Amino acid sequence: MYAIEFDQPGRTVLVIFEGELDEADLDSLDEIADVLVEAEGEHGVILDFSGVTSLRLTPEGVAARGRRPGRAGVVRRVIVAPPGPLGDLAGLFARSQAESGTKPPTVVASRAAAMDLLKLEKPSFRPVDIDWLRAAILHDRKALSGE
Repeated sequence: MYAIEFDQPGRTVLVIFEGELDEADLDSLDEIADVLVEAEGEHGVILDFSGVTSLRLTPEGVAARGRRPGRAGVVRRVIVAPPGPLGDLAGLFARSQAESGTKPPTVVASRAAAMDLLKLEKPSFRPVDIDWLRAAILHDRKALSGE
């Protein structure tokens, strides 16, 4: 499960994961990321996994995900993952990205470190209503196509 927030002045998306983390969460986020890029253009991303309490991911699955091309429109990526199994998987993902020729995300241990890295001094993150965003984009596409 996750929540998404956006800091318009800093052009940064914050994804806050909590509870159990599985492939379905990551697949859903991939879909939403495309919508955010279409709506907001280029931006940075902080993926904060510090609230994850259990994992249902395999190293093989994480490595395969890391071999995929990076998302268009995402210019800076930082993963917040505490040391331990989650930090190990974040490191594996970053290494897989680098090995496949994609600029890897930076992995840090705290959200504060991520904010510092992206030079976000006083961010004003606001919740993103993804359902509304999807509906607005669908409406715009239909209007442009004359439907």
